Amino acid sequence: MKKYIALTLVFTLLLAGCNTVPLSEQQLNKIKSVAIVNNFPQYPSYSLVGTTVFQNEYGSIKDKDYQAELSNVFAGYFGKKNYKSVTIHDNAKEVSPETDLIVTLEPAGLGLAGTPNQAGYGLYQKSFFGFSDAPFTYIEMNVFAKLASGEKFNTHSHDSTFISFKKLTKEWNDLSNFKKNEIANKIRKNIKKSANSSMRDLGL
Repeated sequence: MKKYIALTLVFTLLLAGCNTVPLSEQQLNKIKSVAIVNNFPQYPSYSLVGTTVFQNEYGSIKDKDYQAELSNVFAGYFGKKNYKSVTIHDNAKEVSPETDLIVTLEPAGLGLAGTPNQAGYGLYQKSFFGFSDAPFTYIEMNVFAKLASGEKFNTHSHDSTFISFKKLTKEWNDLSNFKKNEIANKIRKNIKKSANSSMRDLGL
């Protein structure tokens, strides 16, 4: 608990130097090029949390490149705005210094017992003495926007969706295709909803 409070405090201090208001129309009119820096892991987490730490099972959902899918959702959003250039990067050092707007996607912690720190997205289920809670997919994302002028903006977005079944296998690969497809589709929906919410908050 103390560790979580400390992490929350650090995150709050980091956000203190950024604006949480949307970009103005004047600022938006100056944007011609956009770079997306995606610091999410390639695969979402697969977390089954038991009564004790010895019953916890952790893995990854490795059926596709979700990091690329997240990047493409944001790129598609900006593409509809008819910017001259929209590029995707895994590292901020790759971004041209002449870029008008840099949007950085940072994974955030779910804030529940047993979840991997800064997982960003995935599936979570908690069990207690043999009784399993309803599992759900989720995304927790911090979005930072930086203009060429040096002005910074940020928002936090999250979304979660319960899945229709409780029985899960310890390993992702052992799930049926039906269950895998439902989980994957709901993570995609979490991504799209969270991306739209982030862009709306930033006024982009």
